[in-house]
Amino acid sequence: MFKIISKVLTLSLAMVLAGSVFAENILEEIQSRGEIRMAIFLKSASPLQRPNAQTGEAEGYFADCGRMIAKDLGVKAVFIDTEWKAIIPTLLSGKADMIIAAPSATPVRALSIDFPATTAYYDVSVLVHKDSPVQSLDDVSKPGVKISVMEGSTQHFFAKNSFPNAVIRATEGSMEARLEVASQRSDVTFQDAYQSVKFSKEYPDTKVLRDEKGKIVVAQREPGSFAIRQGDPRFYNWLQNWTQWNREQGVLKALYNKWMGSLLSE
Repeated sequence: MFKIISKVLTLSLAMVLAGSVFAENILEEIQSRGEIRMAIFLKSASPLQRPNAQTGEAEGYFADCGRMIAKDLGVKAVFIDTEWKAIIPTLLSGKADMIIAAPSATPVRALSIDFPATTAYYDVSVLVHKDSPVQSLDDVSKPGVKISVMEGSTQHFFAKNSFPNAVIRATEGSMEARLEVASQRSDVTFQDAYQSVKFSKEYPDTKVLRDEKGKIVVAQREPGSFAIRQGDPRFYNWLQNWTQWNREQGVLKALYNKWMGSLLSE
C-alpha cells in the first residue's frame, strides 16, 4: 500500500511540475487578444530595426518579420520600443510576447529565455579612429587600450573576456560607444558591421578595420534569434516552423538583402 501511495504522489508531483512548466499557451492568448506584442530596439537605428524617418513607426528586417508573423497568426503587430538593457525584463514581465529584435543567443541568456529560431547572424567588426594606435585585431590586446562598448551587450562581455589588459568603457548605447571612438576618448569599439560601416561614412575620421583583401575584419560572429519566455513548447515549435519555412522558401534571405545587402557589400 505504501508503495502504491508513493507512486501516486510521485506521479501527481510530476504532473504538477509539468503543469507549472508548460502552463503558458501564448498562441491562444495572442489570437484571443487579436495582437502580438513584440519588443524591439529602435534606438539601434540600423536597417535591422529603426523608426521610419517620416512616421516614426518600426521598420527594417526585424519589423518586417514581425508583421509577417502577425499576418500568419491573423492578428495585429504591436511593437514595443525598449531600451536594450530592458528588453529581456520586458519579455519576462509579460509586457511582450516575444523579442523580435533577435538578441544574440548566448548560453547565459538561454538560462532564462528560449531561442526558438536563428534569424540573423551578426558579424562583429572593429571600429577605430583613423589615428588610433589600434590598426589590427592583435593591437587590441596591448595594455592600456581603451574599448568602448554598450553596457550589457554581447560585445561588452566579449571585450572583457578577450582583452583583459584593456580599459573597458561601458556606454548607455551603441551610438555612444561609436562617438567615444570618433572623439578619441576611446581607441576602439566592437560593433555590428552594418553599424560600423554606416558610422564611418558619417564620421570619416573613423574607419572599419579590414584585411589585406579589403574585407571587414570579423572579431566574432553571433547568431541572433527570436526570443520567448520559457515553458511554451507550442509557441516555440510554431516559431521554429515559421522560420524554417520562410528560410527554405527564400523569403528571409530576400528580406534581409532588401535592408542589408547593399550596405554590407560596400
